[in-house]
Amino acid sequence: RSSSNVVIGIDDIILTLGYCPAPINCNFEGRTICSWTQQSEDTFDWLLQSGETESFGTGPTVDHTTNSAQ
Repeated sequence: RSSSNVVIGIDDIILTLGYCPAPINCNFEGRTICSWTQQSEDTFDWLLQSGETESFGTGPTVDHTTNSAQ
């Protein structure tokens, strides 16, 4: 296929002067959700846990940040 068949639409762009905000640098090791916010009016809540998941094969075997099982 030729790339001449591709159409891209861009909408709602806002340009502002100044520096970009610092990227989020969070590994969740401090037992907080960093700058993320928990919506109180939805039906889903994020939970911070440590250790294994309750069911086999549903989570990583080690922490991706510390490379440990804790």
